[in-house]
Amino acid sequence: MKLLFRAPTEADWPVIRRNFALAFHRPRPQAVWDWIYRDAPDGACAMAAFDAENGALAAFYGATRHRALYRGQPFWLGQIRDVFSHPAYRGGRRGPFVQTAEAFFERYTGAGDERMALLYGFPSETSYRIGELMLHYRRLPAAALWHCPAPSPEAYAFGSEAVLEQVDGFGEESERLWRQRESAVVLGLVRNARFLDWRFAAQSGRQYLKLLIRRYDESGAAGYLVTRTMGREAWLVDACLPADFTAARLAWERLTARLALQGVRRISTWALPSQQASLARLGFGQGGWTPPVFPTYRLFDSSCSEAEVEAVLGFNMADADIF
Repeated sequence: MKLLFRAPTEADWPVIRRNFALAFHRPRPQAVWDWIYRDAPDGACAMAAFDAENGALAAFYGATRHRALYRGQPFWLGQIRDVFSHPAYRGGRRGPFVQTAEAFFERYTGAGDERMALLYGFPSETSYRIGELMLHYRRLPAAALWHCPAPSPEAYAFGSEAVLEQVDGFGEESERLWRQRESAVVLGLVRNARFLDWRFAAQSGRQYLKLLIRRYDESGAAGYLVTRTMGREAWLVDACLPADFTAARLAWERLTARLALQGVRRISTWALPSQQASLARLGFGQGGWTPPVFPTYRLFDSSCSEAEVEAVLGFNMADADIF
């Protein structure tokens, strides 16, 4: 079987959407497709494979591109979004699934010229095993799932050191927060206001509670919190807490009290090793359940080592599609 590889044209997207629904047994709203492949702040890349004989779509590989920092220098990362093949084109050691990924790597990844130096994502175990065997995927250290109870609001004696303000979007205050903390990033995304506004937009198909943390003695925001509620559990998907622990603790107590009033009984988040001490001070403890995803990456730039990626790449729940 001969395959033809190309970046999708506008005319290809309807069949890509149909094949996605066929592969994953669920359709995806048009707004979410646009959010990923049209609205991503630094663009998106995709590769499609077509059967040369009948023109059928055999496989697809897509990712969003993101500005990042590596030891203070500009770096390009890709977040793997959609990887699938049509059921009729599955099987074989180097089938369309693998060949399409390789065509994507050849066109979009590498060192320099704004190519993506690193791809990472959160596939299922089955997809990871295929990628590990055929595409040189490697595991990132698994982020432990930690939980924090949401006590009743009466349990807290609120101070005035920190208050929360619900916002629709992130502006100059969030940009200033990023500038204050970017020097601490060893390897990770540029999580500035532009990125945050895109990531937590309504078009993502998810509803998020977005809160700025304010201190009485400061004119600007001291941090932010982003959660997503699922019944009696809330996910802390992104956070920037004040450096002052008293302010951080009071902001956290206000958040948990607010969520408790909405019926939430537990807040969960991923805890990287560098974050666990701080989370423990806020009342988090390690849980017994692990997410059904495998943090995964592939490196394409020799200026950075795989050992360093595994040691210092910063990521959180917001980087995984399931949250």
